[in-house]
Amino acid sequence: MNLDLFQLKQLIIECAELGARVAQRNDKPAEDEVCYSEVCKMVGSRRWVDYHIKAGNLSSHRRGTAVNSKKYFSRVEVLSLKQAEKLTTNKIYLK
Repeated sequence: MNLDLFQLKQLIIECAELGARVAQRNDKPAEDEVCYSEVCKMVGSRRWVDYHIKAGNLSSHRRGTAVNSKKYFSRVEVLSLKQAEKLTTNKIYLK
């Protein structure tokens, strides 16, 4: 697949942002955790989140022991899954 300069620039920026998020997670792990509703806002679709949870691509944990305590996800995991999905749908494969 041929990429124009703008698309390549966008991919590089998104990958760099993901790398910065990983560094931030290593420094401050508590800031990496986001709840289910925030994940849905980040990706823009509740259906996308539910699909990937059911497929086992996104893992969550609860901070409390109660059944109704919030589920928390890793922001880096969500963003990396979104980036990987974008790369595969555009048929960009790294060798």
